[in-house]
Order: sequence, then C-alpha cells, then structure tokens
Amino acid sequence: MKVPYFEQRDFPKGINDEIDLAIKEVVQSGQFILSEKVDEFEGRFAEFSGASYCISVANGFDALRIAMFCLGLKSGDEVLINANTIPVTIQAIKSLGAIPVLVDFDESTGQISLNALEEALSSKTKLVLPVHLYFQSSDMISLVNFCKQYNLVLMEDFAHCHDSYFENQKLGTFGAMSATSFYPTKILGAFGDAGAILCNNFELYEKAKAIRNYGKDQNGNYGSFGLNSRMDELQAAVLLVKLHYFDQLRTERIRIFNRYYEALEPWMLRYTGQKTVAHIIALKVENSTRIRARLLEKGIQTAVHYHFDLNMGVWEDCRWASNELQDKTLRNSQNLVSLPIYLGMTVEEQDYVIRCVKNELA
Repeated sequence: MKVPYFEQRDFPKGINDEIDLAIKEVVQSGQFILSEKVDEFEGRFAEFSGASYCISVANGFDALRIAMFCLGLKSGDEVLINANTIPVTIQAIKSLGAIPVLVDFDESTGQISLNALEEALSSKTKLVLPVHLYFQSSDMISLVNFCKQYNLVLMEDFAHCHDSYFENQKLGTFGAMSATSFYPTKILGAFGDAGAILCNNFELYEKAKAIRNYGKDQNGNYGSFGLNSRMDELQAAVLLVKLHYFDQLRTERIRIFNRYYEALEPWMLRYTGQKTVAHIIALKVENSTRIRARLLEKGIQTAVHYHFDLNMGVWEDCRWASNELQDKTLRNSQNLVSLPIYLGMTVEEQDYVIRCVKNELA
C-alpha cells in the first residue's frame, strides 16, 4: 500500500466540484486582483478568527514581515522566538534587518519556554514572536503579561492553529498582530500560496493593507515601503468554499488525530487538551532518518517539522539564548517524524501507517 504524506481528496464529497465552480466564476468575472472574493474572505476569516480585521496577502512569509514592519520592527531590534521554529520565520525577521534571538522550548510540546524568555532579554528586545507549532500553544495569558511587564510587543504565528484555542480565546488574537499561511497542507489550505494578517487596531489594519499593495493607501498615495503581496481572487474563492465546510473538515482531522493518539501516544508530542485542530502528527523517536527510510520502503511518505542544521545560512547573525540550545535544537530535529494526515484518509490507510510505525518502534 502507498500512503502519501498529503493529498487533495474530495472530502466532504462534492467539495472539489464546488471549488471548480468557484474558480470558474472568478475566471468568468474577469476580476482577479483585490475584488469581491478577497473582500468577502477577509470579512469572513476575521469573524471566524475572532479578530476585528483581516488583511489577506500572497503568502505566510509576507504576512510575517508586513506585520512586523507595521509593529515598528527595525534594523538592529531583537525578536524572541522559539529555536525549533521553521526557518522561514527567521528569514522574515532578518529581511527587516532585525535580529532573531533563539529561545528555549518545551520538547514535550514544541512550544516556546516561558521560563527562558527573561534570560534572553536585552536592551534591544522589541518583539516576542511565539510560533504555535503542532496546533497548540504556550500559556498565552502568562505570555501577554510578560510582554506587558517588559513593555514588549507580542505577535503570533498561528499558521498551525486555524480554529485553535488557549482556554476560551482563539490563537491569533492575543498579540497586537498575528500572521498565518494557507499553504495547501493546512486544514484551510489554498490551491497555491496565500496568507493573512489579523489585528484589532484600525491604524495597523490600514497600514498593512497599504503595504501589501505597493504601499498605496486608500487615497492613492504611496508610502516609503510597499510590496506586491496580494491574495488573488482564485485563492480567495477556494478558501471561501473550505471555510464554509470548516466544521466538517475539522471534525475529520480530529478523528484522524484521535486514532493516531490512541495507538501511538507513547511516541507523540504531548497534547495539552485545549480545543484545537489537528495539523501535524509529530512523533519523537530515535534516529528519525532511519525510521523515515524504513517507512518509505513500505510506501509511507513522512516529513520533518522542522529540519535543523547549524551550517545553513539562515542561522547566521542570529543570537542564541544559550550555547546548549543549539545542541538541543539539533537533537530535537533529528528525533522528529511527521506522519501522513489529510482529509479523506481512509481507516485502512491509517491502520497501515500505525501498524508499520509500531513495527519499527515497539
């Protein structure tokens, strides 16, 4: 049996036909950039996420750097971020001339360690950017209070956490701004690249909205900084269909997650029990390279979230909160395996994955 890591299937049945129709309507309209579908999606996603405003952009990378620019991040400022993050977030920080400060993380959950933040502070610290990995988060109430205590800006990367909560509040609404992507593997995935920024401040909303369109404001004036980073109408149309079916999509992902968790709990990252949506099914194993190769021999594709190699150029000009953290981050990366999960995955496919994983680990 062959089991892909990800596949776009017709779940719930008929959704692909609806997406085809939505795409056809956009093509027939002749409106492809910043038109009705984008406006509708921004309004619906803001409401869905519990935020006042949504600014759609071309991808998650641009969502990060536009939001950080709007929050006043400048060259030489430091950003505290969990060391086990995807390197893209590091590149986004460095693209503004700022300095990523890699902070310790909880290996059992993958979340930023609140206890390590204070030690990482310096006179240059401007912003704290927790990357909510594996569809959950750290204690956001404590993180908000920490930022208030030290007069720091809190921003969130909630790309793993569409419709995930800490206590009774949705992730993506704790910070001054937050960024996400709609990469195709996400539960709310586009048919290509797309991203968004959330905020509750109108001035930040207007600023981000202008930047994503060459810096052009509603009066036609161009600012000092701008990008071409617009979600197109086709992606907005796809996402609107998926947003309509989100409850069914979420229920299916949770069903798959629960079966994995029941069978493989000893090897899975610790689940904190908050209301969430299953995005990445990550196992902690010894020698993940060997395990992944063995599973691939049996037709099972896997991934690693995320690969770490200190020799990669992305880590240049970063500040590490401690020397020991480099070794910990490397070890953590070498012990991670992400299992297949996609909407429409059959019981037979999942049972095969579980059986093969147990044979390798038991």
